[in-house]
Amino acid sequence: MAQHRPKIEDAEAAYEGGDLDRALEICEELLRRDAANVDALYLLGEAMLELEEFEAANEIFHDVLRFDPESAGGYNGIGIALFELCRFDEARDALETAVELNPRLPESQMYLGYFYERRGETQQARDCFRQAIEFNGDHFRFPIEVAADVMMDAMEQVLHKLPDPLKTYLLSIPWEIEELPTTAMLRQSYPPMSPLTLCVFRGEPRDPLRTTKPLDHRPDEIRLFSANFGKTVEETAGLPPMLLKAVIHELVQFLDLDAAEGESLGLDSLFQQLEESGSNGWFDDEQHTLH
Repeated sequence: MAQHRPKIEDAEAAYEGGDLDRALEICEELLRRDAANVDALYLLGEAMLELEEFEAANEIFHDVLRFDPESAGGYNGIGIALFELCRFDEARDALETAVELNPRLPESQMYLGYFYERRGETQQARDCFRQAIEFNGDHFRFPIEVAADVMMDAMEQVLHKLPDPLKTYLLSIPWEIEELPTTAMLRQSYPPMSPLTLCVFRGEPRDPLRTTKPLDHRPDEIRLFSANFGKTVEETAGLPPMLLKAVIHELVQFLDLDAAEGESLGLDSLFQQLEESGSNGWFDDEQHTLH
């Protein structure tokens, strides 16, 4: 019996099913057979975007354009990768080219909206968002506006739910709410932070070899970005669970927590409670004010 040779359809099925490793494996095999396989290159680039490997994605989509110079999807992929790498003007140029080649490409319209939002060109951003929703309203929607006091209320609800001593630790740190992260702040790390980031712990990350007790190490401040939260939730009721996940994710990264340290701080039970009660439901029972 002849051995099955994977096809691009197999890679696409693996990608759609969330098996990125298998999708990558098949794409690489297809490209070993034919380096000009545009479909395999394109799917490989999409997988790199999914894995947040934006430098690699940028290079792969440029390879797509070598073999298919009129590929709107290739320019779209380049634009997204460059936006995430904080190369904003280059990203805009690529996204505009994608829209010229295919005016009904919703992802390009959405990212152009993010670009104009960062420039403070609100109406142009809204026009782009509107176009994206018109072309794919099932996947894209208008970002909601999140006022600073609404973010503060969500923050207080989250802090109330945290177990001690984690609550005490986070209450000892200054919190700042900004609309969007500045370009200078994003570029302080390499690779740069995503312009769509929700939360940042500012300061020198913990070195576990120097600080054995995680909560002995504190960031200088915690910053929340309200406009980016507005892109991730459909209504303000979804803010507390999203904020909780974002803060805990950044905490784990900043303190370089291993599994045992996370468990000792109560993170496992925290997420178990959140999952069992439903994200929004866990915050519906009461309102809190922390002082």
